[in-house]
Amino acid sequence: QPDAVGEHARLRRHYLQESASMSPQFPADGIQSMYSVYIISISVGVTIFSALILLSKRRASSAARQITSKPTKHSVFPTRYPRVKRDPAVVEDYHGELVWDPYRWLEDPDSPETIQFVADQNKLADQVLGECTIRPRYSDKLRQLYNYPKFGCPFKEGQRYYYFFNSGLQPQSVLYVQDSLGSSARVLLDPNLLSDDGTVALSRTSFSKDGKFMAFSLSVSGSDWVTIKVIAITDEGEGQDLEDELKFVKFSCLAWTHDNKGFFYNRYPPQETSDLGTEVEINLNQSLWYHRVGTSQDSDVMCYAVPAHPSWMIAAEVSDDGRFVLIYIEEGCDPVNRLYYVDLNDVKGIGQGIKVDFATHVVKLVDSFEAGFTYVANEGEDFVFRTNLSAPNYKLVRTNIKASSPGMVLSAVEPRSWQDLVPETSAVLEITASLKGDHLVLAYLKDVRHVLQLHSLRTGARLKTFALPIGSIASLTGRREDSEFFFKMTGFVTAGDIYRVDVANPENCDPVLFRNTKIVGLDASEFITTQVFVASKDGTKIPLFISHLKGLKLDQNNICLLYGYGGVKIFFPP
Repeated sequence: QPDAVGEHARLRRHYLQESASMSPQFPADGIQSMYSVYIISISVGVTIFSALILLSKRRASSAARQITSKPTKHSVFPTRYPRVKRDPAVVEDYHGELVWDPYRWLEDPDSPETIQFVADQNKLADQVLGECTIRPRYSDKLRQLYNYPKFGCPFKEGQRYYYFFNSGLQPQSVLYVQDSLGSSARVLLDPNLLSDDGTVALSRTSFSKDGKFMAFSLSVSGSDWVTIKVIAITDEGEGQDLEDELKFVKFSCLAWTHDNKGFFYNRYPPQETSDLGTEVEINLNQSLWYHRVGTSQDSDVMCYAVPAHPSWMIAAEVSDDGRFVLIYIEEGCDPVNRLYYVDLNDVKGIGQGIKVDFATHVVKLVDSFEAGFTYVANEGEDFVFRTNLSAPNYKLVRTNIKASSPGMVLSAVEPRSWQDLVPETSAVLEITASLKGDHLVLAYLKDVRHVLQLHSLRTGARLKTFALPIGSIASLTGRREDSEFFFKMTGFVTAGDIYRVDVANPENCDPVLFRNTKIVGLDASEFITTQVFVASKDGTKIPLFISHLKGLKLDQNNICLLYGYGGVKIFFPP
């Protein structure tokens, strides 16, 4: 393929998926000077179309001929494929219908036959890909595009700031610590040093309230099974490994009690296979446990389980004031959950290793899978939750969790009677963060771009709408005891700009650029992005982004490479 066809990758948008450990992103690093660039993104329902147009300043038709040149073709004759055993004896009778399953033997990943099958398939793939002369050029190009510094949003734990950073091509992002935003940063934990090939990932971190301990989970080779470890953080801000090690952990929370003694986590019963991650059986009977720092896993307290419903999954979150544990019960992938709580004043001995009967103190606040509820903030017994109950775009509601209905001992007032604090809007409420005092930060997705607002936590009233560039909020960090928060914006030509906001004075709290991600060969100021709306066949107004070099004439004579995707509520924002 001529170089022109690869140039569109230089300006493609990021797929927004950032966690605490900074998921990969693929932004641009510039465009050849002979080209102007013109990007269109169209949202139709859950489908996003993006078009990138390359216009030669000299001869557009020449670029067109380059783009449409046919690549070298490679084919594989059927006899080159490895022979695969078919077992005709495996037949299932489903409601009177016979269904043959001749490859059932491949469901055992540890059998010698399956291992040999995988090896043979890989051998053929390597041979065919090795014949593709263009492969190294694309590999080099992608490596060049991806090799830029990637910063995560700062977040505060205890009295220190932390952030994740990847220098460019590191397999895993590194966790840094600094005493203040202006002080020098030091490495707290580098997952790249935990394996020779970089396949051990730091999948989750959680700090104690005083910031003196950090629990974290490690995943090997992409497995969902993790091992939880703990480090102590010295007065100098350095990490010291402790002996704590928790196993049989999967899809787990990490929620510290505010006495800094330990944390809640999830685990499954001990598994039969020693090579976790290769099993094919469904995992059942997840339970909620409490681990006290400095003790063995054998001493952990089993807090809650639902053996009558082995497929249910359990997670815990400790309220900002440390008094309550919110328990979320989920089943499947639908955005619904049951919501329970425990008043930790009733189980004070758990942090001291006392075997308390935790389950008897569980209050079933919402005991159905009708909607989803997540914790936002609380003042004593008055709680604010984000919910999609009768509000598919989500809203905020308030309730006193100890206000029981007549004749009810354990369940609070029916959720439909809870007071709306911030009603549902035409935009989707995606992110919430409660800050010091009467401040609540809300991020909405409206017309495939994010809108950021400051609200009153007491009344729900909107106090301010922050001015943002067209783009997406990849992450947002802030905590209840601080007036500051950080957020990271990505866009069509920006790889991730981090802003800081201090809401101590709501009338003067505009976002300030804290850190700009620079990419060699790309000057974002040379581009402009606008949003327009076009009518579809049925009259629906479709949001559309146009991103191009400043001064480009939009005269319908630009070459367009169109990309579209849609399904399972996945979309590609700027």
